[in-house]
Amino acid sequence: MPIKIYSHIRVNGRLGQISYRSTDQLAAEKGLYVERRVTNRYAVQELCAACDVPFSHECMNDLHVTVMYSTTNTNVPVQAETSRVVAHQLKWEWWPGHNGEGYWVLLIECSDLNASNKRYIDAGCTPTFKDYTPHVTVCTPTDVVSPEKVKTVNSRLAMLPVASIHLGPELIHELE
Repeated sequence: MPIKIYSHIRVNGRLGQISYRSTDQLAAEKGLYVERRVTNRYAVQELCAACDVPFSHECMNDLHVTVMYSTTNTNVPVQAETSRVVAHQLKWEWWPGHNGEGYWVLLIECSDLNASNKRYIDAGCTPTFKDYTPHVTVCTPTDVVSPEKVKTVNSRLAMLPVASIHLGPELIHELE
């Protein structure tokens, strides 16, 4: 018996009603993307401001954590977690992207995220990146950042109280 996948529909960039489809309705050639939205983005914005990390309002309006990104068969029996979870910041990193640009990301700690990622792997998903690193990307592409700048930013972060980053329920999307 197939298990239902619960996901939210986006209408004009906003979350709309929940759709229900059983896993046997998903095409075998499609991939799976699972995310959790940051529900208190002001906490991340405050960390950016306190640490002198650039952020864009575009990214602040789309803050999320990827739980699973699998380009392989999604015809696996998985069900989205509907509970909300809380994560805490670990450190800032600058990750290289394309064309010499990169992104500021806030690494976060949350055992529920690691457990969810493992649950999808155990269900048959193949993650794009083998090592799961929960994080929130906070800016559009920026120029290269020196290791010294990253160290300075993290020294500022270490002086701050631990922030609670609230994450909503899992949202499941099919990849074309």
